Amino acid sequence: MPIKNFILEKNDALQRVDDDFTFTVAADGRNSSIRNSVGIDIQEIKDTELSFSCDAYIHNIQSYQKHPGTMLQLSKSKDRLILVPISDDNFYRASGSWTIKDNNDPENSIRKKINTFLVNSDVSNISNITVYKLSSHLSDTFFSNNIFLVGDCAQTFFPNGGLGLNTGIEQAYFLAKEITQIMQNPTLSRELSIKRYEETWRQEVLKRQKTSIEIKEKISAKSFPRFTY
Repeated sequence: MPIKNFILEKNDALQRVDDDFTFTVAADGRNSSIRNSVGIDIQEIKDTELSFSCDAYIHNIQSYQKHPGTMLQLSKSKDRLILVPISDDNFYRASGSWTIKDNNDPENSIRKKINTFLVNSDVSNISNITVYKLSSHLSDTFFSNNIFLVGDCAQTFFPNGGLGLNTGIEQAYFLAKEITQIMQNPTLSRELSIKRYEETWRQEVLKRQKTSIEIKEKISAKSFPRFTY
């Protein structure tokens, strides 16, 4: 049965749509307003340690990169630092473990932390500092009220191994084939396609979430060489 008068999120605003839909695919992120509007709950696993992120200009790190402007992931025992280039002028989003002792001067503490990993780097204009606990979640169902959940709307992972984006793309491809078959051949069992999507990806996501936790624990316990992307 098509749904009607559904509220969609567009440009950070809720907009009522009065058209009929056979299916709706919700891909509006981990804080999905669509998932929340139909009452789908999530099960969340939070990390025990604090993490941080910030923006900063970082110079003199070329010797650590295979190519200019590449992402860097560095780790030591129970400590990590990830730098993602935002622009070509040495502007980065930095994130990692919040092992900082002096909370009264977080900017200077972050500067020291980056210099611990990247000796002789020049760090300036630190801004947008956020401290939080990493988490992963799994929705109680991937389908309800003719709505399919895809990507971060359906699940999230601890940020190790690139599982979030890759899983979302695979889910979208899998679901597109299922919906296309239903629309092109009305004699096919719609319920079977829904069940196949739910069971296939619930099992796969649980396996990948376990993998992401194992990777996180290994990185926390050991000192790995740097990775560049």
